[in-house]
Amino acid sequence: FGNDASDSAVDYRDYAVCVLPYTEMPDGYLDEAAIRHAKLTMSDERFRMEYLCEFISDTKGFFKRSVIEACTPSTITSDGKIITHPEAFTVELFSDGVSTYVMGIDPARSKLGDNFAISICKIMHGKTRLVYMETFKGKSYVHIAKTIYKLVNDFNIQAIGIDKGGAGQALVDILVDETSAGENPRLLDKNDPDFEDAAGRRIIELINYQSDWLKNANFDLQADFDHHKFLFPYRIDEELYEYNSKTYDGSDLKRLNEAWFDITEAKNEISAIVATPIGRAENIHFDLPEAQNNPYDVRRKDRYSATLIAADQARKIIKTGVIEDIGLADSEPIEGFWLEDNSN
Repeated sequence: FGNDASDSAVDYRDYAVCVLPYTEMPDGYLDEAAIRHAKLTMSDERFRMEYLCEFISDTKGFFKRSVIEACTPSTITSDGKIITHPEAFTVELFSDGVSTYVMGIDPARSKLGDNFAISICKIMHGKTRLVYMETFKGKSYVHIAKTIYKLVNDFNIQAIGIDKGGAGQALVDILVDETSAGENPRLLDKNDPDFEDAAGRRIIELINYQSDWLKNANFDLQADFDHHKFLFPYRIDEELYEYNSKTYDGSDLKRLNEAWFDITEAKNEISAIVATPIGRAENIHFDLPEAQNNPYDVRRKDRYSATLIAADQARKIIKTGVIEDIGLADSEPIEGFWLEDNSN
């Protein structure tokens, strides 16, 4: 109602909430096969929300959905007015020219339906913002490498983490190839001594996505959520691109919506992850619930993995305050973010 709203503008007695779960629908109204498929592929919480009309206050996963939503700043109430939260942000398609950006990559693994996922995070004011995500299915690594080079240029990426498993090393071999790089500087593994003096950008770190790294990365991301150090976008701001000095067309808005969809799915994947102790208490398995016991399970966690890796890369930069091995002196400050004072 805008400025016309008042205490008497809406009478709650004129409205009602109707709850109609699938169990109360007329026979034949819904496709039973679709319902069975949803039961097999959706998490319990999501199925209850989608088909049983339940308002789930929280999830049972390692990362609570309520905490994730608390890390999605949108609006606040100030002086009786609802205004945009000062930390709210939108999806981005390129660097702002000031902040530091990092990339996390989860190559498609063993399952035929796995996604190849790329997550890009922005470091700003000592916090990490998930600003872009892209997934591929059934594309060759040569094709994806071209996209990676474009994203590295568009966002001026300063660090890339890649899961070494799932053919991650094969992807790095393509990125280091001069033919694949074309006119771009080659992207090199900063820990590979064979490329210590090679021409290119030494910004890649191959991640041993298991054991201690996996456990520490998940607990660190959980801590980032708890302290609102990792944030998610809350909307798409098409006007940001409409009035930008760069020229945008329909394909750019299509990318914007696709990135928004992937980020939304990443939140779903993250909130579905469960932690299961294996053997000794210090060994923990992070996966989708009962993922190994259901041959019809089509749920994925590729976006979660890419985000976990990108968050780890951002955390390392925030912790040290320097970017290594890309031609910057160790003492050179990084624009775009400020380390918070932890002296207390």
